[in-house]
Amino acid sequence: GLSPPRLPARTSRSERRFALRRLRGGATADPIDEKLYSRQLYVMGRAAQLSLGSASVLLLGLTGLGAEVSKNLALAGVAQLDVHDAEEASLADLSSSWLLKPEDVGTARHAQAVDRLAPLNEHVRVRALGGDGRPLAEGDGQAACRLAGADGGEWWEREGAIDG
Repeated sequence: GLSPPRLPARTSRSERRFALRRLRGGATADPIDEKLYSRQLYVMGRAAQLSLGSASVLLLGLTGLGAEVSKNLALAGVAQLDVHDAEEASLADLSSSWLLKPEDVGTARHAQAVDRLAPLNEHVRVRALGGDGRPLAEGDGQAACRLAGADGGEWWEREGAIDG
């Protein structure tokens, strides 16, 4: 008999989902949702969208800018978006962050991020690291990364690994 096709050891979630659809007879092209990403395909091309669709991003900080960046990453279609900001949301944060609502004041800024980001794009896996309000620690994830950000007006940049 026929043996089932084997996927490479390192496949993205969207590639696995596409392979399952193809096995079931439902997909004949690559794993890009052309209706959802039509504008990006026109501007960036198929190869760039496939690359974006396999990217994992760690976003630290969900103040006004971080909230907008998280929204744009989810809409762009990264494979995985991990967010972290254990700072308590304040009344002042409500004016700059669409992620926060009045009932979030006093909770970690990332506490509701998954519930508010995930519906933007069903193809993106969204996680809040350190989701219990504690700072990031070992065991919260592992990624080789380059980080850049702004904290209190000071720009910083770090390169290395986050072990966990």
